[in-house]
Amino acid sequence: MPISVRKLAQLLGVSPASVSLALNGKPGVSEETREKILAAALQHGLKPVSPPAARKSSDITLAVYRNHDSICGDTEFFSAVIEGMNAEACRRGFRLHVTYIYSDAWADRQLEELRRSGAAGCVLLATEMQPEDIQKFDDFPLPLVVLDSFFPGRSGAYVTIDNFDGARMAVRHLLSRGHRRIGHMASAVPISNFSERKQGLLAALSEYPEATLQSFPVGTTPEQAYSDMSAHLRRRPFDPALYPTAFFADNDIIAVSCIRAFREWGVRIPEDISVIGFDDVPLSCVTSPRLSTVRVEKETLGRLAITLLRDRMDNPAVDAPVKLSVGTSLCLRESVRIL
Repeated sequence: MPISVRKLAQLLGVSPASVSLALNGKPGVSEETREKILAAALQHGLKPVSPPAARKSSDITLAVYRNHDSICGDTEFFSAVIEGMNAEACRRGFRLHVTYIYSDAWADRQLEELRRSGAAGCVLLATEMQPEDIQKFDDFPLPLVVLDSFFPGRSGAYVTIDNFDGARMAVRHLLSRGHRRIGHMASAVPISNFSERKQGLLAALSEYPEATLQSFPVGTTPEQAYSDMSAHLRRRPFDPALYPTAFFADNDIIAVSCIRAFREWGVRIPEDISVIGFDDVPLSCVTSPRLSTVRVEKETLGRLAITLLRDRMDNPAVDAPVKLSVGTSLCLRESVRIL
């Protein structure tokens, strides 16, 4: 088995970035170091990558990792993120290409094609990735920025949302309006963003010892969330004395879909139940009542990903861990009432 880039770097006393540059024929290392790395690489079965001419170096790849096709779909959220990326890439003279990597038997082949794509760099949209998935990007030869997910204990370049503070802020708002029985419209699909939001929810509740929490797991697509909340209501019909008076939803799609189910069961929003979401997608402005939510600057996420990637491309020998977290703000509308 060939030695890994990281182990070869340790063996030679150089950085993994230097090994990657030498193997890919890129500038940033001295000729003496390059020759030493290439000789050791061949000795240990690690072959240099021959850069193909199919793509120009002005190309940047957005690799969307798909694990269950229920989050990173054709949604308003990700369309806005990609719009921000594309605008920043064009401003800097790059072209953005979108590709998909699926967590199935073809993943290794797709990843190898990405490695040899000839792109100048890659942004990995990791929303649906699990910690074990990111290991597939060990020793990735291109400058890489991970977007919309963070993997503790793994160094790299990340651009994320401040999910914890956003959720804490949302639930604090519910509590400040007198609500003490809090419900959680919780994604049934494990996503790191949603886990961070739950931690923010719990942090807000810890400030009010008398507050209680009920979880209502639902799917993440509009139809799944609507169907699952309808099933909850069939099993336990709405009773104002027993149900939460206010709900925090993991995102706006879940919130709006669950509101639809509540309304069909005769539950009024916000008279019977208050709801606050997360993301501030355009849909939240047109639902009735308009949805209070946590605003995420989606275009900013995309622009920062390209900006950080360009910095990695311009300074390939610098591989210090970086995490940029985009803050959030409350967007208050009519779906939350004062008790």
